[in-house]
Amino acid sequence: MKGICGLVLLIFITSCKINGTTQGLYGYQKKTETTYPGFILSVNDDICTKKEIKHGVTKLNGLDLAPCLSDNAKTLVYLWQPKCSADRCISPASLKNICDQIDAQLFIVAEYYDYDAMFGNLMDSEPLFGIDQQYYGTSLTKKYKAGFLKDMGVDALNSKQEHLFFYFEDGRFVSSNGDFRTSDWMRNRNIQKK
Repeated sequence: MKGICGLVLLIFITSCKINGTTQGLYGYQKKTETTYPGFILSVNDDICTKKEIKHGVTKLNGLDLAPCLSDNAKTLVYLWQPKCSADRCISPASLKNICDQIDAQLFIVAEYYDYDAMFGNLMDSEPLFGIDQQYYGTSLTKKYKAGFLKDMGVDALNSKQEHLFFYFEDGRFVSSNGDFRTSDWMRNRNIQKK
């Protein structure tokens, strides 16, 4: 009996493998900075006005972004997952068009670093940001993401669904959702189109 259990356990252990990458579990900031020097930029004073749009990704923490949220009547922070291909994920350019229609300021913050996907989504009119993992002292996405959201004034989310979209009015956190198509900020009557 012990031999059969051991054999079953051995087969189970050796058959487990990770397909694809671990992106989404880890942030890869250091690897991206080393492999692509100059692509990840330091935060500057113009992040709220977005006047100085540079060709790269600006790393920031939630405290850097918090003042920008109160500068606008309506702001959407999108925690973009560069490798996400699910229906709930939307391209930064498409979301920018939607935010322009409802007169909401958009901040696209990559949840983790992936040079190819990020480079392919850089826009001339909208900067791309990334969470500064060194500031939060970890490369584990779940940990630095929680710190980033807390620094922006988003309390712990009591949901099993992963939230990607965070809507603010006059700097006050209003709601969040994992799918922009079903989010309150898209259906809310107070958000009038231009």
